[in-house]
Amino acid sequence: MSDDVDVSETIAACLRELTETSQEPIPGAKFKAFLLRRFENSDHPVRQALSKERFGSLLQSMPDKIALKHEFGSDLLAAPKGKEYLFFKRKVEKGSAIRQDLFRAFSQFGSAQQPFYDRNTDRVTSLDLRPEDTTRFVEIPPRTVEAEIELRRQFAASLADAVLSAKLFADLNAPQRELANFSGTVRSSGCLRDWLAFKNRNILERMRDWASVNGVQWNESWIETPAGAHAQSTVQHGSGDDQSSLTLGLVNALGQLSDEDLRRISVPLDIVIRLLNEK
Repeated sequence: MSDDVDVSETIAACLRELTETSQEPIPGAKFKAFLLRRFENSDHPVRQALSKERFGSLLQSMPDKIALKHEFGSDLLAAPKGKEYLFFKRKVEKGSAIRQDLFRAFSQFGSAQQPFYDRNTDRVTSLDLRPEDTTRFVEIPPRTVEAEIELRRQFAASLADAVLSAKLFADLNAPQRELANFSGTVRSSGCLRDWLAFKNRNILERMRDWASVNGVQWNESWIETPAGAHAQSTVQHGSGDDQSSLTLGLVNALGQLSDEDLRRISVPLDIVIRLLNEK
């Protein structure tokens, strides 16, 4: 066996292979088992490296190639350097939520103001004019109605229920109120949670591409646990766009909760009475 094998690069290449297939971070035990199967020869440098030190310590010695994440009560997770977004994708799929300001920035459309990410404060701010300091303020691409309709078409096409899929396509082909019709159908059909999960995955993918292109480092604060999600968001009563964004954020937050959590929500009696009177 050649002595010039780059052990760290070989291990990193195997990790890239695994994540390319799964599109999720790889648990340490699974990753180690894969390497042991791949390099069965005891003389192979990778096999020798695995036998000399703890697997976690070995991976920690490769910070330029491998990103690691320790989750309480679970195995060590590994992802290729530069693909840290896979950790966030996993958290969202397990019930966490995209932080409200980022969710709004990557969802809203039709606003006169343009969202920018402030590197200094790790927050999104909406501005009327493009700031002079383009290093500090990173533009978040504006969303269009056409793009939102296309996203909903993709969701409709992904459904196994042919009848529901056809109904959603009919909603989206209507001459007006396409988005409102679509929203009404996903709520009444019981697939709201599936739609929100689909939308969240799309937002994460766009956040990933945006961060990569602009050299923005993924931040732990971008994903919140269900208990803390959107707790810090400020309610502003203003234009229809403000209210639409607020409603979207609220629906997104509720969509992260389990049925048991939803049953624990209490609604003040005066609100119940007002809703009944509006029917």
